[in-house]
Amino acid sequence: MRSRRSVLQQSLAASVALAAWPRAAIATVVPSLPTRRALVIGNDRYAQNPLDNAGNDARAMSALLTRAGFKVDLRVDATLAQMSAAIDAFGKAAAERDVGTTLFYYAGHAAQLNWRNFLLPVDSQVNSAADVARQCVDLERLLGRLRRVRGKTSLIIIDACRNDPFGARFRPPEKGMSQYDAPAGSLLAYATAPGRVALELPGSTNGLYTEHLVRELSVKGVRIEDALKRVRLNVRLASNDAQVPWESTSLESDVYLFPTQVLSEAELERRFREEYAAWSRIKASSNPNDWIDYLRRYPDGKFAEAAQVRLRNLLAAKGAAPAASSPGRPPAAPGPLVLGPKIAVPARFKGSGNPNSAGTYAFRPVWTPGDEYLFHELDIFSNVVQHEYRAVVKRVDLLGNRVEFTDGSVVDLMGGQIREGSRRSYDVPIQINPSELQVGRKWSSHFEQTGVATGSGSYEFRVTQREKVKVPAGEFSAFRIEGLGWFGGRRVTNHRMKLVRWVVPGINFAVRRELHQFSTVRVLVSARQAVSY
Repeated sequence: MRSRRSVLQQSLAASVALAAWPRAAIATVVPSLPTRRALVIGNDRYAQNPLDNAGNDARAMSALLTRAGFKVDLRVDATLAQMSAAIDAFGKAAAERDVGTTLFYYAGHAAQLNWRNFLLPVDSQVNSAADVARQCVDLERLLGRLRRVRGKTSLIIIDACRNDPFGARFRPPEKGMSQYDAPAGSLLAYATAPGRVALELPGSTNGLYTEHLVRELSVKGVRIEDALKRVRLNVRLASNDAQVPWESTSLESDVYLFPTQVLSEAELERRFREEYAAWSRIKASSNPNDWIDYLRRYPDGKFAEAAQVRLRNLLAAKGAAPAASSPGRPPAAPGPLVLGPKIAVPARFKGSGNPNSAGTYAFRPVWTPGDEYLFHELDIFSNVVQHEYRAVVKRVDLLGNRVEFTDGSVVDLMGGQIREGSRRSYDVPIQINPSELQVGRKWSSHFEQTGVATGSGSYEFRVTQREKVKVPAGEFSAFRIEGLGWFGGRRVTNHRMKLVRWVVPGINFAVRRELHQFSTVRVLVSARQAVSY
């Protein structure tokens, strides 16, 4: 029997459409080119509203990157001319043939204006909006250079967004920084969510974000994306949700500051069984600490997206401060959601107004008995309707994490399938939805299936883009989620699978779904959902 790795390797080779998929799908490590370059800037000594920790943060990051083998250009308390020159030199270095990975780190004040982000030199004297573009460094100066560099890896980390960057002289209409989607082959990380401010803790020698960042990135053999997930969790808990770090990624391979060895198939299976045992012990737990411990151990685990949602709900139920609202999340809208042919699609489903980003939306299905969804299932090639499928919510069990339908189907509160009528059931539901809808988001899902076909399988999911999709229920701005996977069992030889879904924030089911190994398409025809958000 072929291993899951061989199946995924053949799938990747066979599918041109998924050629840009992350190599995490086949558990390989792509070696860096010989040279790694970094530009690190930390600005404290502003004439108005100086900071205490940015210089220390920059020095700590510089020391870490030097240990990791980067050639580092460290700038502390840089002027406009110095920052501009350093960024231009960094952009030129990124294009050099022997450079494979670049990392830009900035600590200091920053601001957004008209959807653009600006980093503040220590000699800026801003008294009006017009001064911002003249006296500050547009982040696009850096991103534009990195976009022109093909086939390399770029990491951009911004520990900024302190309150009142210009003091009392000028206050931008929007706080914090504007959301940007990371350019191809890059990762963009902010110390806090777009539109929010980061904390400057009195008496500390480092900022809250960089303190955790340096600690987690120092762990050898850890993917940078997993380290950042731990940083997000730790900062969120330490600040009681007042500061929640944020990332956008379009990385096409795993990136390590301190590389690790490729794991064997046996070791991958052993680690999954260990994780599955940990999940089984806590899956019914209402203790937030159990979920915190799981996410710290398995930041990219097979159940991590569901664990994020479970933790979020438990903290809210225990009276913790609500999580920062997701940038781009549509405002609450009273009344039921009704969709169908010849019914106008509400304006809140038309997309984000930010020209630099598709937005980030918490995926928070709200299920209510009586909710009803009608789908047509079509042949993927002819578009001929094969049959009609109606889903009507019968019962919602919040404590049991179950949503029951009138046809006997059951999903968890995140929409993961537990039972599909009388045909099949899942001991481990397929984690088809992320905790947040955001371009570039990646996660894994393992499932155990019994019924028509008994066996196990795995998916690697990625939100690839936001695009318009037209179905009988209307035209929507949807996040396209692509899943590449495998399934094998007692009577089934391992085979590859491809699942593509178009998900709209605020609608509990995907408005379109393509299951390629069975050549079927399912499209939303109409819906009546008691609660929408």
